[in-house]
Amino acid sequence: MRYPVLIALLMLCLVSHGDLRFNGFASVVGGRTVSDNDDAFLADYSLVGLYGDEINFQPESTMGLQARADLNQGLSFTTQWVARGLNDYNSEVSYAYIIYQLSSELTLQAGRKRLPLQYYSEFFDVGFAYPWIRPPADLYTWQILNYNGVSLEHKTRLGDGTLGTSFYVGREK
Repeated sequence: MRYPVLIALLMLCLVSHGDLRFNGFASVVGGRTVSDNDDAFLADYSLVGLYGDEINFQPESTMGLQARADLNQGLSFTTQWVARGLNDYNSEVSYAYIIYQLSSELTLQAGRKRLPLQYYSEFFDVGFAYPWIRPPADLYTWQILNYNGVSLEHKTRLGDGTLGTSFYVGREK
């Protein structure tokens, strides 16, 4: 796959020009069904993660590494690799994008990003970031998780809160 090589080369170029930070996460999740009917439980619709009558740690166990380079003058780069138990822990680039802060309220982003469908979409893979074992499947199990494209985000203070608006365009196979 060409993405990891391109991203690694870009990151090497960026390191000399700005601050580079790494963050990681891991979720080790095991489960099994307790029915006598040989029923299976579909834990992850989009990746077809199934639990059966024997303990299994592959359907939802995940590891990830995120790198962010702040390049000064409102420019930064973020990438994240994820390895899932369902894919024998082979890593893949879940997102890689450049961010340009046009103003204090307006941000332009371009590259591979997570579809911004729900509240937990951006940190869906980080299992300890939400209060359940997994987010509700009816909302968060889409067959397309990411897209390649451009987004424009506007955030402004509105009383004691913040109002955010996002426009995005892109595509995914």
